[in-house]
Amino acid sequence: MNDQSSAILRPETRMQIFYIEGFFIPKREAVTTYIVRTYIQGRRYIALNLGAEYVVRDHFNHLLYLVNNALFVFGKLNEFEVFWKCWGASSARELAEDIVKSKSTPIIFVINKGADGIELISNYFREGCAPGPLTFQTFNVPPPSNDQDESDAEMSDACFVAGFLHAWLQKRELSQCIRVGCHYATKGVQPSNGEETKTIKTT
Repeated sequence: MNDQSSAILRPETRMQIFYIEGFFIPKREAVTTYIVRTYIQGRRYIALNLGAEYVVRDHFNHLLYLVNNALFVFGKLNEFEVFWKCWGASSARELAEDIVKSKSTPIIFVINKGADGIELISNYFREGCAPGPLTFQTFNVPPPSNDQDESDAEMSDACFVAGFLHAWLQKRELSQCIRVGCHYATKGVQPSNGEETKTIKTT
């Protein structure tokens, strides 16, 4: 089988995002490694969601491998705290500054800080451009997470990521992607698929 002709792939000249949820990693490290090595080229990108503290702690080395190949890294503050402690940093800022030193492509960290908003750390300028200087921004538009049970919180998180990536595929600025993501998290509704979006399910 020629994987590059697979029906799940768009041409390298068109944007496509492979979304990897942290909960998938514990028993599927080989699969995610294969995705990175085989599919991530041209305008195909990795979006990683850290998933949970135990995933970060127990699979740190593999998550670091994925982060080094990802354009987007999503997660809650407590998950990022575990990540930067495993790395040996004292903050998300220090973690980001260390990672970009050895990473030749841009990266976008999106940290859900709950009631304290969304923190965006990135050296991304525009698709296809080399990394720029790191920027640090906080947006006081947190997705609703208070008074939700665990399943509702996970759905809200998933809707935020879907909204953010949907907006990015429409070539919106990162600040707008944050606001679109928060809108969908609030509504609990995922955006409809446009021509440039494609959902890939892995089991």
